[in-house]
Amino acid sequence: MKQISSNSQNLARTQNELRIIEFLFRHFDENLSINSLASAFELSPPGTMKILKKLRNQKILVSQRKGLADFYKLNLALDATINLLKYLLESADIKKQTVPYVNELAALKPCAKMCILFGSILSDSKTAKDVDIIIVIDKDDFGSAHKIIRSIENHLGKKVHAVMQTEDELRDNLKKKDSVILSAIKAGIFLWGSEYMLRGMKLE
Repeated sequence: MKQISSNSQNLARTQNELRIIEFLFRHFDENLSINSLASAFELSPPGTMKILKKLRNQKILVSQRKGLADFYKLNLALDATINLLKYLLESADIKKQTVPYVNELAALKPCAKMCILFGSILSDSKTAKDVDIIIVIDKDDFGSAHKIIRSIENHLGKKVHAVMQTEDELRDNLKKKDSVILSAIKAGIFLWGSEYMLRGMKLE
């Protein structure tokens, strides 16, 4: 997990609070209890409970009781949650080897509302055969995006595999728990426009 700089807008939050908030986002399709979150971060259950109680009291999280356990989700109806997640997701550390790809993909900003970079390019850019991205885009801009992508491919010398989604299509795929979308959410880097993903989850 990345470290949050001391001069960030989230200065009042602890690293463990931020890690749990981002984890709940990236694993939104799972039922996460105190014990499962404690295990994921090697924290004690009482310590995890204290963090979750604080976040729930601040309405960042909501909980639902199932059987003998409480399960936690992000409260995406709260603007503060959306703003915090946007900050976390779009300030991720980027490996030096990935920077050229991020810079080239910025050419899509005029037509793509959101862009997630994911897949093998993040772990080993030298051996990765292609560059996987998900973009949210209006239907009318598909043609422009294809032209830009061809230019990016020429510069990078790699194929760009772009999953193009309208906002409605993204929301439908979130409802279906589409495996490609889930994979990108779990391990991808949000280059810009994460609010479109959060909005889709909110309406899902």
